[in-house]
Amino acid sequence: MKTPGRLSEKRSQAVKISLTPTAWDKLVFVAETLGIAPSQVAAVAVSEYVASKAIAFGAAEKTGQQMIEAMTPHMAEMFQKLAEKED
Repeated sequence: MKTPGRLSEKRSQAVKISLTPTAWDKLVFVAETLGIAPSQVAAVAVSEYVASKAIAFGAAEKTGQQMIEAMTPHMAEMFQKLAEKED
């Protein structure tokens, strides 16, 4: 896998989407303001959104794993005490 966000990375995957007329008008406005094609704005927008979500999901996964690791000794102790009470 290539490093995300590399400017030198060539686009090779195509996605076809349909936009509402309002979203299209906004896309065209941004593209004209930046002086680039609407397809370039859309590609950047999708790339930024996906990168942001990937970072967020990765952080959530890491946090969940850290919580599990922190709780495991306490849970083991609790289950051990419960088992001793049942004996």
